[in-house]
Amino acid sequence: MKLHFSIASNSRSIVLQRDISNDDIRAPNRAMALVALIGYIVADWLRRCEKKLVRILTAVSASSRSLITRQSGVNGLNTDDLINLLAQDAPVRVRLGRALMAALVIGASVSAIVLVSTVGIRANMVEALQTSRVDFKIALTLILAIVGCNLVFRIGRPGVDIKAHVLAFFLPLILLVAGILVELFVLPMDAWKASMIGRYPNVCLIFIPLLSLAPFMAFFWALKHGAPENPGLAGAVAGLAAGGIGAAIYAWHCPDDSPLFVGSWYMIAIAIMTSLGYISGRRWLRW
Repeated sequence: MKLHFSIASNSRSIVLQRDISNDDIRAPNRAMALVALIGYIVADWLRRCEKKLVRILTAVSASSRSLITRQSGVNGLNTDDLINLLAQDAPVRVRLGRALMAALVIGASVSAIVLVSTVGIRANMVEALQTSRVDFKIALTLILAIVGCNLVFRIGRPGVDIKAHVLAFFLPLILLVAGILVELFVLPMDAWKASMIGRYPNVCLIFIPLLSLAPFMAFFWALKHGAPENPGLAGAVAGLAAGGIGAAIYAWHCPDDSPLFVGSWYMIAIAIMTSLGYISGRRWLRW
């Protein structure tokens, strides 16, 4: 029996030809010969693919070096320049601004529904809004939520200057300090402790983080579509903004109105969310 194999490979032709008698070769030997032939074909194909891949990678490397040189204007790039180039060239799955706006609307809406469906809005809220303490509490928490959300909308973009937006946090801080000083001035000293402790500090420490969870998770989902330079800081800002939203919503139920109470328990609850955001951001917002 005569076995004849012919393989054409670009500029060469390989012919394997052998006269084999039926007595000399049996089925196992024919199988081994076929396996050897297939192995040779695969090896030859891989060699040709390897050469093509090397040419492609060389061309891509040259193009990348040329692009970086044109963008930077120098022979080398620092870390910030490289991050900016990667962020510009990376495919955008979802626009970060739209994702954050959706996160804000959905998170705040869910938190409001949770408040109304559980403890509800304060029974005498209409009359309470006529008092300066309630107005101060709602205004302060709302400003804190707005400033925090404003920073969240920028923390997910590499290379964006956030110093001015960080300094904006001095506004609610100054308002809080001023409110506390006024409260200390108008209240007798023996009433300070009772005003600071309030009636329901435990409920405050439970419900503000609870009402913060929906915007917290929504902000993290949105920031996953961005490229925060500092994942821990981005997570902390998301936690701070979510805590501000939770506090602003809880203020519509809370019967403790003293700035001393707000400066103590509200800020502790927001600090809990900020710390949780920092820890979670270091793990989940890395890219």
